[in-house]
Amino acid sequence: MPEGVEYRGSWVTEDLRGCFQVMECHDRRLLDEWMTHWNDLTDFEVIPVVTSAEASGSARRSNTRRTRRRPVRACTAAGEG
Repeated sequence: MPEGVEYRGSWVTEDLRGCFQVMECHDRRLLDEWMTHWNDLTDFEVIPVVTSAEASGSARRSNTRRTRRRPVRACTAAGEG
């Protein structure tokens, strides 16, 4: 794994056909580099996410400014291969 990419956790579907991973990095290129080592075995979908605390703070700031809230997105890292 490239330095700067941290594995946070993984969940596998009951039928073992999909895997959801949470990875953390501050440079998307590092994550792309890591995925190239696995792209012959699986397809990836990357969806940036924030912690619930970060989302809550963002929502509070948005409500204070009376602007539209941004949606919080889920994270799926690896799909059926």
